[in-house]
Amino acid sequence: MKKDQGRIELTLTNPDKAGIFTVGSYWDKELNTHRILKWANGEDRTYKFNGAAKSSETLDLNSKDDKLLYEHIIDHPVFVKRPDPIIVLLDLQEEEKKRLGYEETALEAKIVVKELNGKELSDFARLFGINTENTAETTVKAAMYEFATDSPEGILREWNAPERVLKELLYRGRDKNVFAVDKQGVWKYNQVTMGVNFDQALLWLKDEKNEDLIPTIKKEVNKI
Repeated sequence: MKKDQGRIELTLTNPDKAGIFTVGSYWDKELNTHRILKWANGEDRTYKFNGAAKSSETLDLNSKDDKLLYEHIIDHPVFVKRPDPIIVLLDLQEEEKKRLGYEETALEAKIVVKELNGKELSDFARLFGINTENTAETTVKAAMYEFATDSPEGILREWNAPERVLKELLYRGRDKNVFAVDKQGVWKYNQVTMGVNFDQALLWLKDEKNEDLIPTIKKEVNKI
């Protein structure tokens, strides 16, 4: 969808191989017409993008000249409208909204991590493959903050998952040797096969037939 206002950034997809790109008229197959780039005063125009000097340029759609260039280049078959575009167009306002949404999500994830300490921190950290055995709590928390920065949605998804407690129990039990996991990834409890992978082991724990074992398993895991 074309924009009527705001700022659009023209960005080279491969600045390392950039030169000076000249944007002029082209044939628009969809409209079946010859499209000519013009200045706001009606004169013909040629736009040159010096990719050797810069990898991006910002257009202000409040400027009539910039808006005409934007409306022209967005459909350009050589530079933009192709499977491997040379130039991509970014709506800076939308990018700012995405960034704001990301920052707010990251903040929420970091608040979750901030409140975790001790066993609760270790249990949650195991879900992300973080080694918590004989590891300083500050090291574990630092690793979790890194996850909160890089993948905040993952942190929040696991934290709010209804199965989180059982997942934590599985990983804690594995590390405490209550559950055995062989090289093929098969999970066992007291020689009873729970599943050939983590997901199946989780289903085994959730199975009503095994719910009477949960208190016993928790005692075994917590006493070690």
